[in-house]
Amino acid sequence: MDNRIVIREYLESLTEDQELDAILPLLLIAKGFRVLATPARSKGQSQYGKDIVAIGTDQNGILSRFYCEVKGGRSRHVDSQTFYNNDGIRMSLLEAKDTPFRHAGVPAFEKLPIKYVLAHNGDIKENFRQTFDGFIADTFPDGNFERWDLDWLTYEFDRYLFNEHLIPNQIDSRLFRRVLLLIDTIDYNQVDFRQLVTNLLARLPDPQQKRKFKSAWATLVLLGQIVWSKCRQNENLYPAIDALNFLLLETWAEILRRKLDTTKIVTGEFNRLVKLHFTFLRAYFKKTSRAAALPDGLFVERSGPFEAIGYPLRSFEYLGLLIYYFQASHWFSNVTERRGSRRKALLENFHKRYLRQLLDSNSACHRPLLDSHSIPILATALYFLKCEHLSNLDRKALSNYVIGNLDSIFIIKNVSDRFPSISLNLNPLIEYVATANRPFNYSDESSLLIPILLDLMASFNLDKHWSEGIEILSKSEIDFQTAIPNIDEYDIEQRLFENHLDEEFLVESSIEYPETAQEYRELIKNRTYSPISYRSDTAGFPFLRTLAHVYYKSEFFPADVRAALSQYFARQ
Repeated sequence: MDNRIVIREYLESLTEDQELDAILPLLLIAKGFRVLATPARSKGQSQYGKDIVAIGTDQNGILSRFYCEVKGGRSRHVDSQTFYNNDGIRMSLLEAKDTPFRHAGVPAFEKLPIKYVLAHNGDIKENFRQTFDGFIADTFPDGNFERWDLDWLTYEFDRYLFNEHLIPNQIDSRLFRRVLLLIDTIDYNQVDFRQLVTNLLARLPDPQQKRKFKSAWATLVLLGQIVWSKCRQNENLYPAIDALNFLLLETWAEILRRKLDTTKIVTGEFNRLVKLHFTFLRAYFKKTSRAAALPDGLFVERSGPFEAIGYPLRSFEYLGLLIYYFQASHWFSNVTERRGSRRKALLENFHKRYLRQLLDSNSACHRPLLDSHSIPILATALYFLKCEHLSNLDRKALSNYVIGNLDSIFIIKNVSDRFPSISLNLNPLIEYVATANRPFNYSDESSLLIPILLDLMASFNLDKHWSEGIEILSKSEIDFQTAIPNIDEYDIEQRLFENHLDEEFLVESSIEYPETAQEYRELIKNRTYSPISYRSDTAGFPFLRTLAHVYYKSEFFPADVRAALSQYFARQ
């Protein structure tokens, strides 16, 4: 199939103005334009026929101002209705001409010639062409008007983004078509999307090749926009979130691999991808958070018996991603500005209040089935502890959360004779729950989760619950373990963003615990772990590490946990 057919079908499928608004600036950037204004930057304000303002060279090579009015969705075709409607094409073009646009940041901006543009992912109806042409001739007698229709957009996107970077060969063309077709289908593992991202990153140009470099980064953002718009059309945002998590993490891993994390132009372009990811997460949680916080809001009744497993799995996954979103939100106010201390405190109070409600409403958040559920549990605890103020209500909620998870482990062990599975493979767990018989490959002989819960209980001075827990655990034969990253042999940070960490850990096993929490606190007082200097933190993206732990299900590093606990107690 000709790539242009695929591209045309995609562009034509954009059903809302915002979708075309989002990708058109990417094309202009790839063409070498400087984009000064977009609908996202002027949200809630009238654009006066200037949805996008950019500076670039026209087809004659003359540097000009481009004022673009974007019409998509139901307004994508030019006909009598879309032309004469209130806020229709006619009114928008007249406003664009009559209302000046000021930009003090560009020298001699107001001296540049102007091009007025109507961009739409449709066509002009033949029975209206004469009327439209007459209006354009009268309104723009200098010939400084251009209409970028579906054919023009298809050609330009193919030339500057798709053909050059996204689908430059038959292999990637096939991958792209499969992504468009399958991205939001049930049980799709996104293997095509992942391979397409990998291929894109392998072709990422050197920053010194400025035009190609910016075009390639625009393509990465475009791919994220495509996946999001496709899933949003079908009202199923989850596959897009999963895909965009991979896109963000794999891109940062590639930057670390190439040691470009200190290159300003690279981190600047990557920051655009972070903003895009954050914006989509905000839309996802805006859509789901209210329902999730209702009583058993993360329970899906139509899933039937599977919910014995599905409810806890879904709850811990939602919780882990939510904690990342909360952490990232401290770096973005309206996506870009750093928050002041007062606003930070207000934001933290809102987050803590919502987390308390979510945990109280969903019992499955206290029911770990996998040893890897230590990750969202610990992420939640660390978020509370890193807040500048922790109220008595917060401390009580956090203590109850830790106790509740350990109690659930004991109850499940007593009723079903199983501890949380140490494997990420769900099939043995599903078989165990469905048949009540232990599969030969179900593994629960060791645990990284229980030591983390015990450590938190000792840190929170929950001495009575500690003693009760130790007494119960003393009757089991479970091997308590701690995973310590092998920083001598591996670039642990880079590996963290690439995949699930396994061989990169040195496992301390056969850990024994004293009878009292006070004895344990004395034992660990002098225990130290080698700290890790993170390039992600230096580059300004410390929150990305939480997403990597949550997404790839790699345990938090003891040095980071101990540092967070120490900082908390130092503030008390």
